[in-house]
Amino acid sequence: MCIRDRYQVGDALQVVVAPSLEPMPASLSYAIATGRLAVDVSGLPSGASAQVRVTGPDNFLRTLTASQVLMGLAPGTYFVTPNTVAISGVTWGPSTGPLTVVVTASSLPAQAAVRYAITRGSLSLVINGLPQSIPANVTVSGPENYSATVATTSTLTGLKPGTLSLIHI
Repeated sequence: MCIRDRYQVGDALQVVVAPSLEPMPASLSYAIATGRLAVDVSGLPSGASAQVRVTGPDNFLRTLTASQVLMGLAPGTYFVTPNTVAISGVTWGPSTGPLTVVVTASSLPAQAAVRYAITRGSLSLVINGLPQSIPANVTVSGPENYSATVATTSTLTGLKPGTLSLIHI
């Protein structure tokens, strides 16, 4: 959906025309009445879709999946809220919280920058030196009360960044 900028005439004009050989001059001046918002999305892998919600005056609501310039916006305060996205099992989240942007009546867009980054990590735990018939029984614990028991070489995914403890039980 393409919404265009809207223009409006400044002051109303009244002209009195009198009998004359010369035309009466009259001039109407228009000014832009709407604004623009440029949302720049970066940090995601090529071809991946973002989830950025933009809300504002007059019940404005749009969900963006990539960088975009929104036009024809009513002047006022807009909220740009990026949401986490999962791509190939990896969670990507915004590096900042919701943004508040003031849009004015202008052809120059207000700016909002949304940056994504990987929010979770993984651990490739290699267990060696034990016969296959004997499980290692290693407890891995970490942030957000994470706990897992590992018996053999494993890859643990979806881990919150931070320090992990590995303890043989």
